[in-house]
Amino acid sequence: MASKGATLDMSRFFGTRKEKIGFCQDLLADDIHTLFEITRAFFNLPHEEKVKVEHAPEANPNRGCSYVGQENVANISGHEKGVGPGTTRDIKETLDMGCPDDSLVDNLWLLEEGLPGFRSFMESFYSKAFQTELNILSALAITLGISEEHLRLLYCRAENEFRLLHYPAIPASELSDGFATRIAEHTDFDTSTMLFQDSVGGLQVEDQTQPGVFHDVESSACTDIILNIGDSLQRLTNDTFKAACHRVTYPPTVKANGDEIIPERYSIAYFAKPNRNAPLLPLTEFITDETLCKYDSITAWE
Repeated sequence: MASKGATLDMSRFFGTRKEKIGFCQDLLADDIHTLFEITRAFFNLPHEEKVKVEHAPEANPNRGCSYVGQENVANISGHEKGVGPGTTRDIKETLDMGCPDDSLVDNLWLLEEGLPGFRSFMESFYSKAFQTELNILSALAITLGISEEHLRLLYCRAENEFRLLHYPAIPASELSDGFATRIAEHTDFDTSTMLFQDSVGGLQVEDQTQPGVFHDVESSACTDIILNIGDSLQRLTNDTFKAACHRVTYPPTVKANGDEIIPERYSIAYFAKPNRNAPLLPLTEFITDETLCKYDSITAWE
């Protein structure tokens, strides 16, 4: 994610290298529109239906539906800035899924009659998003002059996470105390996040040249794919790419501390993660006599 936010016109970018990376056009605009429709349908279900796939009280495994207030991102991301446990609260609800064939963690699904077609669509979208992820990795490898085959092998098991998010409508004044937010500032653990968002706004990214300064990241349409660099890519490139710190707060059109109601907001994140056993030691191409290795080797799961 660029310091002031950027969207990627996937068809235009990959169209220039189609013959080299074999761009797969599985992920279409219709898929994304349907994704938002079915996401709204899930979160519009009665509470007693959603809790049938309730997230466990503990952090792992990260599967199922979390109610508003259950997850607090600042618990893991804010220690260095003094905003750890008990100091902030996130006003959102989520549904987390993973690979349909994950050998370690099962997904939690409603019965078919609870939301017909939900499971089959989500599994299909997951597969298409994974193919898009591999194409992005190929483009990245080509651009950086590193082994495309090696980079794709680090991700071949599709051990990713897929998250639906709903931010309920709230009075703007509810965020005025500085302790409540739609989602606290954080970086993602993954290599990159493919983010889809509606037009409500509120996503902000921290300027990496001016810590503490955040810029709005808006989408012209929900079919825009915002690419957000995560911690794993920062490690693999030995800090050549820095993970983007981001948050969700007041939309640009809503006055902070005012009496307005912030509209509900929907977004969907596909977290592209290395295989759990993949080593995150920086790639040799990013280690030189002048740029020493900054990280020990740990696995993506660690």
